[in-house]
Amino acid sequence: MSRVLALAGLLAAVAVALLLRAVGWELVFVDPERVVFTMGDAWYHLHRGLHSLHAFPGILWFDSCLNHPDGAVVPWAPLWPWLLAGAARLTGAGVHHYEVTAAWLPVLFGAATLLPIYLLAVRLRSGAAGVGAAAIYASLPIAVEYGRVGNADYHAAIAFVGAGCILLYALALDPRRRGASVAAGFAALAVLRFVLVFLWFGSPVYLAPGELAVVLTAALLGRRDLLLLHAASALGTAALLLPLVALSPEPTGGPWSSTETSWFHVAAFAAAAGVSGVAGLWEGRRPAGSPLRALTRLCVVGLALCAALLLLPGFLDGLQRSAAFVGRSDDYVSRVLENFPLLHEQGRLALVVGEKRLGGFLYLFPLAPLGFLLGGRPGEPWPQRLYLAGWTALLCVLTFQQLRYANELGPTAAVGATLLLARAGDALVRLRLPRPIAVGSALLVGTLAVALAGIRYHAPQLRNVRTVLGEARTPEQRLLRTIGGSQLRFLEEVAALTPRAGDCEVSAEPVAEGVLAHASLGPGLHYVARRAAPLSAFGPYAGRENYTLGMDFFRTESEEQALEATRRLRTPYVLTAEEGSREEVSRRVAVRLHRSDGSAGEGMPHLERFRLLGEGPQGGVPIGAYFGSIERGVAPYKLFEVVAGAVLEVPAEPGGPVEARVRLRSPAGRAFDWVARGRGGPDGLARIRVPYATRAATPQGGLVQRGRSARRVDTRGPWTVTSGSRRWRIHVPEAAVSRGLPVPVAGARTTEPPPS
Repeated sequence: MSRVLALAGLLAAVAVALLLRAVGWELVFVDPERVVFTMGDAWYHLHRGLHSLHAFPGILWFDSCLNHPDGAVVPWAPLWPWLLAGAARLTGAGVHHYEVTAAWLPVLFGAATLLPIYLLAVRLRSGAAGVGAAAIYASLPIAVEYGRVGNADYHAAIAFVGAGCILLYALALDPRRRGASVAAGFAALAVLRFVLVFLWFGSPVYLAPGELAVVLTAALLGRRDLLLLHAASALGTAALLLPLVALSPEPTGGPWSSTETSWFHVAAFAAAAGVSGVAGLWEGRRPAGSPLRALTRLCVVGLALCAALLLLPGFLDGLQRSAAFVGRSDDYVSRVLENFPLLHEQGRLALVVGEKRLGGFLYLFPLAPLGFLLGGRPGEPWPQRLYLAGWTALLCVLTFQQLRYANELGPTAAVGATLLLARAGDALVRLRLPRPIAVGSALLVGTLAVALAGIRYHAPQLRNVRTVLGEARTPEQRLLRTIGGSQLRFLEEVAALTPRAGDCEVSAEPVAEGVLAHASLGPGLHYVARRAAPLSAFGPYAGRENYTLGMDFFRTESEEQALEATRRLRTPYVLTAEEGSREEVSRRVAVRLHRSDGSAGEGMPHLERFRLLGEGPQGGVPIGAYFGSIERGVAPYKLFEVVAGAVLEVPAEPGGPVEARVRLRSPAGRAFDWVARGRGGPDGLARIRVPYATRAATPQGGLVQRGRSARRVDTRGPWTVTSGSRRWRIHVPEAAVSRGLPVPVAGARTTEPPPS
C-alpha cells in the first residue's frame, strides 16, 4: 500500500472513530444549558476541574466535599481535571463552555489514539497493517464506550498516553536504532512517563513491563549507550515528579502509596535509573562478554537497589497496596463494576457479555500475542516483539480478570490481531492460493469480527439515536432517558431542597452538613448539587472510617444504628436509590425507606426519624437499570431528612394497638398514606414518634438550580389517630417534629369510630 493510500485509510479510520464516539450526543446536549455526563467518576473529575477553571493553574488537592465531615486529600492524580479546565480556558469562557469541552475531549483522545497504533503497526509490518489496526481500535466497543461523548472520565486519555509509551518502549528495544534518534526517544519517554503518572494511579501497569524489558535487553546486548540513556531518561522522570510530590499534600494512603502519586513513584524511577546507570558504567569499565554474565551483574545491582527500597519505611506497604488493587483482593475494589471480570454481568458469566464489550475481537484478542511473534516483517528485532507479545498477554489475563484493563489492552491487541491476520494471509499465499484470495480471506476474518462488534454494540446505539430523536422531542424527555440525565435532574432538586452548608468547591475547611448517599451518587452530589458526602467513588481510599460508617447505614436493619451513622457523619439528609428487586435485603433501613417511605407494613414497624422531602424524577431511569431488573412503580431516587420527630401521646389500653395515619403527596403527584403503629403502655398511653408535621415548612437555604425551585412532599390534612374504638384528628406542628416535643392526643377532636 502506498503512503498516500495508507494515510487516506488512517484518516478514514479516524473519521469512523469520531463518528462512533459521537453517537449519543442527543442525550448529552439536551438543552442550551445542560450537559448530561456519564454517571459516576466523570462528575468527580468535573468537580475537581471546576476548581482549576476558577483558580487556574491551581489544583484542588484537599477537597472538603470528600470524605465528609473531615474532607480528604484527593487520591486521584490531578492531570485530567487540570486538562479539562485548561482546554476550556484556552478555547472559551464560562462553566457551560467548560462542560461542553469536557464532553468532547474524550472523543478527541479516543480518535488520537489511532496515531500511535498506526505508527506501531507500520513499523512492525506495513501501511496496510497500520490502517487495519487503526480500524479495529476505532470500532472496538469498549474503547468507544470509554471515549464516548459525555464520558468525561480519563480512560480515553490514558489509552492515548499509554499507547505512546508502548510505542517509545518498542522503539527503544530496536537494536538497529542508534545515535540521536535513540536519545530523542528516551527524552520523549521521560516526559510521557511523567504525564502518565500525573494522569493515572495505575501507571505502573504500563511502565513496569517496559522498564524491565529495556533494562534487560540493553544489558543482554551489552548496549552501554542504551543503559546510560535509559538511566538519564528515568532520572528525568523522577526529577519532573519531584516538585509535584514535594508540593502536594501527603496522600491518604501515606507518603509511599502506590495508588496515588507519591514518593513511591519518585523512588521507583530513581531506582530504575540507578540500576541502568550502574550496569552501564560497569559495562564501560569491564564488558560482560556474555549474556549470562551480563544478567548476573544486572541481578546483583537490581537486588541491591531493591533491598535499599524495601528498607524505606512504607515502601513495601505501597507495593502491597498496588498488588491488592490489581489482584482484586481489596474488598472495595472487588465490588466496583469496572473491576468485575470481562465476561461477568448481572451475576453470571457468559461469552455474549464479552461480545457486547469486545465484539468478535473477544475471540481474536487472546491470540494477539502470537501476532507479534509471527506476523512482523522478516528480520524484525526479537526484543521488541517479545516485549509487545508479553505486554499483550499480560493485559489479556488482566482484562479477563478485570473489565477495566480492556481499555489498556485495546491498542496493542489491535496491532497484534492485525499482524496475526496478515500472517494468515501470508500462509495462504504460500499454499499457492492467489494473493487476492489469500489477502481477502484474512480480511474477511477481520471484517466478521468488526461486523460482530457492530451487531452486538454499535447497531443498537445507532438505532437509539433515531428512536430518541423521533420520540423524545423535548429536552426533558431526552434528559430522563438515561441514568445520568435522571440523576442530574434529581440532584438539581436535592440542591434546592437542602441548605448549602459551606463552600465545598474552594474551601479547605470541613463543610457543616452533608448528604449521605451510595458511593456511585457521591460524585454527582459534589458537582451537580454542590453538596458534601461521606461516600464517593474513592471508597475507603478517601477515608476508611467515614466510608465504613456510611456503608453501615446502607447495610443495617436497625434504625438506631442508621441514626447513629447520620449523627456521626453529620448528614441530616439521606439520598436513596432504586437498585433492583432484592428480597433478601428488604429489611434494611435504606431499602425500607426507598420502597415504603419508612411507613409501617406487614410485620414491619415504621421508621420514626426519617421524613421524605422529595422523590423523582417522574419517568426517569433508576441506577438499578444498570444492574438489571428494577422494581416498577418506585421512584428512581428519594431524599429524606433526619428529624427529631413529634411524640404522639395516645390514650390506649395497656398493650392495645394504636395507629396514626397521615396523607402525603409528593411533587411527582403520588398521593399515599403514611402509617405509624404502636401499643399502649402501662400508664395508659401509647407514645408514637412520627416525622411529619401537618403543615410542612418550605425548605430554607436551598439553591435554585437552572432557574427552578423544588417543591417538597407535603401533608394533605391532619393526622388520623386510632386507638381501640376511638379516633382523633389532630394537627402536629413543625416545632414538635423538629424539636422532638410531645403532642397530647386526648384533647383533640374525636370522630366516629372506625368501621369494623
